[in-house]
Amino acid sequence: VICLTFAVATYPLLSFTSGWRDPYLVAADEMLGFDWLSLWNFVLRHSGIEFLSLVSYQSIAWQPAVIVVYLVLLKHQAHAYRFLAAMIVALTLTDAILAIAPAKSAAVHFLGESFASLPKAGIVHVPIIEGLRSGAVDVVSAQSLYGLITFPSFHVAAAVLFIWAAWPIVWLRIP
Repeated sequence: VICLTFAVATYPLLSFTSGWRDPYLVAADEMLGFDWLSLWNFVLRHSGIEFLSLVSYQSIAWQPAVIVVYLVLLKHQAHAYRFLAAMIVALTLTDAILAIAPAKSAAVHFLGESFASLPKAGIVHVPIIEGLRSGAVDVVSAQSLYGLITFPSFHVAAAVLFIWAAWPIVWLRIP
């Protein structure tokens, strides 16, 4: 419910934005010594890593529920509440920064919007955001609801929160 609420909130928020900040984000990556294209090519050369990356990326839909259920069942209710509060804070921050720094994605920047094996998650948000800005998109159905945050990545924030939240459950630490 928390993630759905914030996903829906990004739609009207993005309708008031303009431009793309990808060149600035790429410059920041370069300044930090991060080579996105090399990492992309490495992952493509290693199908196991590519598969694990895809499964991990998609797990954002069910991991919070699993973590909360197990925390509650194992009598860590206070930690479950802190986890949910941290999710709200992380989503608030990523939505707020999204309004200031909307980005297409590193994939689009380096590979182009018509790259044959571009993952859907790397491109689906671009026409939606452009449609919201132009007014062409004014109704969003539940079936076509996508996460629109590319920077800062809520997936990264969620991964850190999942690790922190699952830490008290020994058998959940490893995955």
